[in-house]
Amino acid sequence: MKALVEPRASAARPATDSARVSALDGLRGIGMTLVLIRHVIMDLPDAPMRGGILRVTSLAFSGMDMFFVMSGFLITGLLYDAKTGPNYLRNYFARRCLRVFPLYYAALIVIFVVVPHLPIALPANYALLLQNQAWYWTYTTNILLATTLGLGTPLHTSHFWSLAVEEQFYLVWPLLLWFLGRRGILRLCVACVAIAIAFRLWLHVYYGGLGVYVLTPGRLDALAIGGLLAILSRDPAGLRGLARRCVWPFWITLAAMAIIVVQEGELNRLDPWNYLAGYTIAAVMWGCLIVMLAANSTPRLARVIGHRIWARLGRHSYGMYIVHYPLLGVVVALLPAGPIIDATGGTIVPTFVLYSLLVWALSYAVAVAVWHGLERRFLDLKRFFPSPPAIHT
Repeated sequence: MKALVEPRASAARPATDSARVSALDGLRGIGMTLVLIRHVIMDLPDAPMRGGILRVTSLAFSGMDMFFVMSGFLITGLLYDAKTGPNYLRNYFARRCLRVFPLYYAALIVIFVVVPHLPIALPANYALLLQNQAWYWTYTTNILLATTLGLGTPLHTSHFWSLAVEEQFYLVWPLLLWFLGRRGILRLCVACVAIAIAFRLWLHVYYGGLGVYVLTPGRLDALAIGGLLAILSRDPAGLRGLARRCVWPFWITLAAMAIIVVQEGELNRLDPWNYLAGYTIAAVMWGCLIVMLAANSTPRLARVIGHRIWARLGRHSYGMYIVHYPLLGVVVALLPAGPIIDATGGTIVPTFVLYSLLVWALSYAVAVAVWHGLERRFLDLKRFFPSPPAIHT
């Protein structure tokens, strides 16, 4: 069936200069680092100063909102621009598979096929991991995590939940956009924000638990806000016009996030007030920042965030995200924290810094190696499935 497509000015499509790409890559790199250090501190035993580090790094929970918003922004823009071209769905799904499947399934092969045959003693709960592996292969780990309250995803594999959310979004979203014009897409995005808030409220009242954080319907607001901004950036005023309108919403939502942290003492992902309103506020904040960076409307901030160190991290953030948590498990097993804490006067800070740097370096090294040895070879095949120019695809 032919999609309903409304005319739009080609000049409204966002440009793609390297500074903007570097800024978005840098934001990914910063977000990846925040997630990593949060996982590190959560894995360490209780010791002096751990509580303070936990409170400060609780902001890293909001980093997942940033990744969801950016996914919605980039994918929706790419889909919208491709609707008038040939092979809309075929090219989209082929490009997505080439981008996300090789590394993801390579990691699963290592975890579920290679490791059990290694001449090493496996932890007792490895049997549970093998028993639940179907959830990982089918990108439904977020459902497993919610229904088992985290007990069904042992041995530092629970982080796959966010990849499941994104893949479920990638599967359904292009089908919905295929039948909608610009106004329909905007209404759909607004409806998804309302659905996400209502879904989290319903889960809170009747079930509670991790579902409010990891189930896809509850995270639609971040994905849809990114999509909403992508469509608005195709208006005649373009990305720069939208960026000018995003300045005050960014500062207002940033202040709101600061108030939440000050009042609560930390950004608790399962606090009712946070997941009823905080998730959406954070999504608006990140969305406005993404638009401002993409439009290069704040050159100084774009240069800082787009620094080559952060940009390089960002370009390998997908690989780092997949490997960093299992690598953390290996580091913790081979280098127990207790003796290090005792040898450094009982404080947790040196151990936290050591673990963070070690896991960060190992994750980056593995991600770069996998990029050159595996990912790049599959990405080269994208030339057979062309798509329109877009930011950071």
